[in-house]
Amino acid sequence: MSQWWTPPDIKAALTKRGWTLAAIDRQGDEQGPFYNGAARQSLRGGNYRAAVVISKILDVAMHELFPGMYLTARPGRPEPVRSGLTDSSHKGVRESRQSGATAADSVRAA
Repeated sequence: MSQWWTPPDIKAALTKRGWTLAAIDRQGDEQGPFYNGAARQSLRGGNYRAAVVISKILDVAMHELFPGMYLTARPGRPEPVRSGLTDSSHKGVRESRQSGATAADSVRAA
């Protein structure tokens, strides 16, 4: 029978291996570092990439560490191919807005 993992259990297991959630944020993955708090949010289902890193550090399958929390955390499901997310045809945050003006520009114009 597998262990039931809670966020404090995951944090304790990471600490035993010499990791903190902040260190995981700084380390990131092959795509780069995470934003501050990403690893903490992954414990509650809010950041898939950080959850994958935590799963690899602890050497525990996603479906055991985060049961039912992430789509791929279900037994027998393969890891998704994420190459489509790096497609250059997707607009960035800045390009998707209707105007290129920032909030500060709007205040100055008024």
